[in-house]
Amino acid sequence: MSGMRLCVVSNSGGSAFRAFFHLAGIHPSNVLLLTDRPCGIEVFARDNSIQHVRLEGLDNQAFSDQAARHIDRFGRVDVVLLFFMRL
Repeated sequence: MSGMRLCVVSNSGGSAFRAFFHLAGIHPSNVLLLTDRPCGIEVFARDNSIQHVRLEGLDNQAFSDQAARHIDRFGRVDVVLLFFMRL
């Protein structure tokens, strides 16, 4: 699983992703993290050299459009994990 490329969309503390990241042996360069506000998973990303982009202040459609652009720039993504609550 170490070669799998992931995009993680989260606005949580990230405990579930932290466990998955360590158990699966994913390389930090294979992860793109997208958030919409300050949250605990950003600290985990910084501490583990995971690429992170915060997309604040956008309505749902604009957030989705921006997220798609960042995913396209990141390159091939095998899985998108959502740890994300947004109304």
